[in-house]
Amino acid sequence: MKERVLTIIKKLVFVVLLVGTCLFSSSFMAQKTEAAEIPSYIYAVYSGGTVIIGEEIDLDLLSVYAVYASGATDTVTDYVLSSYKATSTGANVITVVYLGKTYSFVVIGKALSNITSIYTGSSIQLGDSIDTRELLVYLIYTDGTMEETKEYTLPDPVVTTLGLTQKAVVYGSKSTNVNVYGVAAKTVSQLFANYTGAGVMVDCEIDKEDLYITALYSDGTSSLVSNYTMSISKAQVVGDNTITIAYKGIKTTVNVTGLEKTISSISAVYTGDTVEVGSYVRLYDITVTVVYADGSKEKVTDFTLPNPEIYYVGTHTKTVYYQDFSDTITVIGVEEKEANYDNAATFDATDGYVDIYGELAVPEYSDASEIEFDSVDTDLLTRLMRRVAKGKRYVAFEIDFSGDIEDDFPMEMTLDMPEGYNVENCTLYYTPNRRTVIALLNYEADTTNNAMICEVYNPGTYVLVYGNE
Repeated sequence: MKERVLTIIKKLVFVVLLVGTCLFSSSFMAQKTEAAEIPSYIYAVYSGGTVIIGEEIDLDLLSVYAVYASGATDTVTDYVLSSYKATSTGANVITVVYLGKTYSFVVIGKALSNITSIYTGSSIQLGDSIDTRELLVYLIYTDGTMEETKEYTLPDPVVTTLGLTQKAVVYGSKSTNVNVYGVAAKTVSQLFANYTGAGVMVDCEIDKEDLYITALYSDGTSSLVSNYTMSISKAQVVGDNTITIAYKGIKTTVNVTGLEKTISSISAVYTGDTVEVGSYVRLYDITVTVVYADGSKEKVTDFTLPNPEIYYVGTHTKTVYYQDFSDTITVIGVEEKEANYDNAATFDATDGYVDIYGELAVPEYSDASEIEFDSVDTDLLTRLMRRVAKGKRYVAFEIDFSGDIEDDFPMEMTLDMPEGYNVENCTLYYTPNRRTVIALLNYEADTTNNAMICEVYNPGTYVLVYGNE
């Protein structure tokens, strides 16, 4: 009794703390939002049934309403619950908190009490196993409800004793016995196989519940058997898969149609941090799982994110695609921070007359060694730069990168101008193929250090024109 009182006191303390927290949160929200009207009261309607202890309440079956002084009523979703799970058998009092208002409703919790089972098949020959299609197993809960399950195990399904015998059925920590009747084995004269399924996707297991193997005995009787062997257990090709079935030395064949593996949906989950405005969502921060029609799942990496850039501060919904399927992720955009050159990739470039020094600010979580720089012989760019340079000198360098660092672009780059040349009279061009100039890059002039600061978005060749002193 003392422990129960302590438990109740702890729950009350939790609810008080929760209400206090939400009151503080609602005060904070009121400062941030213009339309934070405080309701007169709230109420909730839970239309779900009993909930197994430890399982979460189905929020789709919970409706929370806010009622205002004007008489208007709104459905709200950004509420908080004192608990999202049933934690005990019987009545669980759950408190809803929204903008400082509270309401309590009851969810009935239940626990697994025991299990029961019954075998509906005929007698089983010695050496054969219980056919699980003939075995019914039910879960019995503390509230008196029952439900059938297929998630049980049979530690010893083979019948080895004549007459009535019991076999254990296990579900979690619960177990029961099922009665079966063993009879002497008979001589098999013929075997028949029938597949009743619609087909199996390639590389997927053939469900034995769709296979009905009938043995014809020498005494003229017959029965379904389950202790047969299969030459293959999975569909291996699209179309007919011929399977050899063997039972007590007798064989037969059956065809199972192999189906092309088809996707039913995909699931995309973003596991990265916030992303600065102007930066891109990194692909390696996205986990994409493909769900096939048979329920199997597989993680894939060859998905696409057509619009990875973060444009503004706040919540971004991005669509991830894989083949003809898509899913969305949510990414939070934050204000752009100043570039940190503590993890910079550095390089030198020359045209034979002057040298320039450059730094590329690499995020601290990335590997700067994945970026490569090389000076480019300006003779290779004579034709390309004839029109844009117009007789001025230029230094060219190649930027390349490998690995996942591609997802970190754009990155800030600082170029120190050649001695004696004014940064404000210099220009920077970009070419991906050394045949066509596709961009004259914008830059910020650091006149104090005579340096050019710009953004690098892509690998390729960058050409600094410094013709005027």
